Amino acid sequence: MSTNTLSVGCGGYDRIRPLQDGRVGVDGYALDIRVMAPGAVVAASYGSGELDIAEISIGSLVQRADKGVRGYVGLPAFVTQAMRHDCIYVPAAGARPRPRDLNGARVGIIDFANTSGIWLRGMLQDQFGVDLRSIRWVFGPTDTPAPAAKAPSVAAGFNAVAAPEGSSLVDLLRKGELDCLISLRIPRPFAARDGLLVRLFDDLPAVEAAYAASIGAPPALHPLALKESRAAADPALPGKLLAAFTRAKDIALAELRDTSCYHVSLPSLPQAVERAEAMAGADFFPYGLERHRKGIEAFCRYCHEQGLSSRRIGAAEIFPHFA
Repeated sequence: MSTNTLSVGCGGYDRIRPLQDGRVGVDGYALDIRVMAPGAVVAASYGSGELDIAEISIGSLVQRADKGVRGYVGLPAFVTQAMRHDCIYVPAAGARPRPRDLNGARVGIIDFANTSGIWLRGMLQDQFGVDLRSIRWVFGPTDTPAPAAKAPSVAAGFNAVAAPEGSSLVDLLRKGELDCLISLRIPRPFAARDGLLVRLFDDLPAVEAAYAASIGAPPALHPLALKESRAAADPALPGKLLAAFTRAKDIALAELRDTSCYHVSLPSLPQAVERAEAMAGADFFPYGLERHRKGIEAFCRYCHEQGLSSRRIGAAEIFPHFA
């Protein structure tokens, strides 16, 4: 492979496609884009160093910066951004609890270090005043039986237990042993509409818009990261890459607005786009630090408050070429 070819590992997103099909390029470089699952990207970047550019979760970058792990520097091309308020489920029976009712509750969760989970806990704390240390966190798989496991390691002051062997989090909620379930994947009973679960928030557009406004943009989940040696060899490269990935993203947003023939398999696409615009403006999937800085600083604070970093990491440590 040519030394001017950059290997890229990321998801197969619409905002990547213009770089794959040649509509957008990087001056002086060719891109070898490989569609990969998140775990494979981590293995091929921080593991083997095979990738020049990798989609890495912001939580992973913060925790690696805290530990002094080097090798890659962040690019504020946030290829994954998502509101996650819709990932919180409560029993359908009885009165729907309010977010502040989660104080002292039993809440099921898959793991503690997941980036979306960090954002969700921080949101509950900042937006609704939930005391995260008052909650009994129950760790286990959402729908499948839990293996035998010890209580996970969490920071002092947090109450964490493992789900009983053989029980899923859905099982525990069905038996009344959980008050709430947080799951990035839609739980099977909810997908089947069997009447067990409802979402905590019945006014998702309003609460999502309020939180996005408070941090300046939708939560940033996965930025790209560039190998440090590549950035050192060409100090202009980080800026070139951000510009190219931003152009590709802008093309994807323009295609979403093309109502002559939808570019995604969503029959109500215009309404979805209009809702996103109402929440976060015309550029509802922004790249760059300008709109994300407040959110990144909030996320770094969440990591520290939740015991996932020993100190408050700053945006400049994660994105040194753009601070």
